[in-house]
Amino acid sequence: MPDSIHVEDLPPGYPAYLGYVDGRYVTAPDLRKAFPAAHILELTVTGATLECDGVDSEKQDLTAAGAADWTARKLASSPRFQPVIYASVLGEPGYGMHDVLRELSIRSIPRSRVRLISAHYKWRTGGFAKHICGPGTCNLISPAMDGTQWADDYPGVSGHLIDMSVLRDDFFTATPDPQEDSVQLPGVPGIWLILHQLLDTQTQVEYVVGLGTSGRVYMTKRPPGGQWAVPVLI
Repeated sequence: MPDSIHVEDLPPGYPAYLGYVDGRYVTAPDLRKAFPAAHILELTVTGATLECDGVDSEKQDLTAAGAADWTARKLASSPRFQPVIYASVLGEPGYGMHDVLRELSIRSIPRSRVRLISAHYKWRTGGFAKHICGPGTCNLISPAMDGTQWADDYPGVSGHLIDMSVLRDDFFTATPDPQEDSVQLPGVPGIWLILHQLLDTQTQVEYVVGLGTSGRVYMTKRPPGGQWAVPVLI
């Protein structure tokens, strides 16, 4: 998956291209025109829109916390979607992929609900090293990423230099595994659609509806002064 702020430098024939929907360099519209048969992975660098695939966490763009906040909003609006987060595996504090993982954990967003693309250039000294960051490759992060931008000086059209990424084979087709579904209880971070909706005024039993990590819908309830029941699939 190549990308560049100059679309004319990108070579044809790749299955996917990375572009931006806002910020100083808006490339996504031109990519769709230039490569209509390819996947165009569209990122926001400002977090101002949810109408894209993912978000960019790096200096001058969003912090890791900002990227996680955007991801939570995206999941709330499109619970079956797996948002993409791009960040460097060796990024500056507050912007790198390790920070992203921590911020996702704080918000109780499981790793399985997102697609993560790290940036890690010239892993081996003296040349390109195409790899996906994780255990068994560079060993700089765990769990493994879904893709890695492994070069920022790959030969593009007319010798101009571009970025190049490699993605998992199922990057554009994978969906959350329902067998790995989990759901948070109200009162802790999670995606609950209706918080403390009182449906039974006689018994004062509270009911809430929320989303599991696979996007399936659950309901739980609690009596006055009692505990939340085990969520049930509805």
